[in-house]
Amino acid sequence: MSTKDWRTLLNEAADEFCTFLTERGMKCVVEGGGEYFVQIRTIYPTKIYSNSKGDRRIVVEGRPGPAEKARLISLWEEFNGHSFKGVNIFVDGSCRGQVSSYAAVIIENGLVIGMISGCFRDGAGMRNVAGEIVAVEKAVEFCLKKSITAVKIHYDYEGLYGWAEEYWQAKTPRTIEYRKRMREISESLSIKWVKVKAHSGNSYNEMADKLAKKALQECKMV
Repeated sequence: MSTKDWRTLLNEAADEFCTFLTERGMKCVVEGGGEYFVQIRTIYPTKIYSNSKGDRRIVVEGRPGPAEKARLISLWEEFNGHSFKGVNIFVDGSCRGQVSSYAAVIIENGLVIGMISGCFRDGAGMRNVAGEIVAVEKAVEFCLKKSITAVKIHYDYEGLYGWAEEYWQAKTPRTIEYRKRMREISESLSIKWVKVKAHSGNSYNEMADKLAKKALQECKMV
C-alpha cells in the first residue's frame, strides 16, 4: 500500500467514524492530524492512528471516566465491524528482568466488566509468557466468581491455547500446572479461543497491553 493510499484511507475513516458517532447522538468533528494520526473531537479528544499497512487504533486523550471511554472504544470496534457478544477476555503480559506482569480486560456485550492486573517474580524464566498465563488464570477465575458459564479468550501467544487444549506438549512444571488448572476450569466454564494479531489495532488487546505495562512500571518488585 502506497503512502498516499493509507493516508487517504485514514482521513476517510476519520470522517466516516465521525458520521457514525453523530448518527448515534454524539457530537464529532475532525480537527486535523499529524504524520500517522487524525485528531477528532467527540466526548473526549481522540486520535485515530494508522501505519502504512492500514492497521488502525484509537487513543482517547484527557481523563475520561471508565464508562465514557468504554463506550467510545465499543463504538470504534462496532464501526470496524467487530461484534463482541457475550463475555470476551483479552490478555497480555510484560516483563523486566525476573519480574513479570499480567493484565486481562473482560468485556460483556461490548462493555468492560473487569480489568485485572498485577506483578510477580517469575521463577520459571518464562518472562512475558508467564504473565499471559497468569492473566488467563485470573480472568477465568473472575468469570467463575461471577457465575459466567461461557467465554471467548482472545490471545496472541499460541501456547496459551496449545497447552490448555493439549496440542502443545506441557514440559515444564508451570505449563503442566496451567494445563491442569484449565482442565479443571473447563468443567464449569465453556471456553472458545480466538487468535488475534498482536499490536494490530484491536482496542481491547491494546488496552490489555497498556495495563500490563503499567502494572510492571508500578510494581514494587522491580
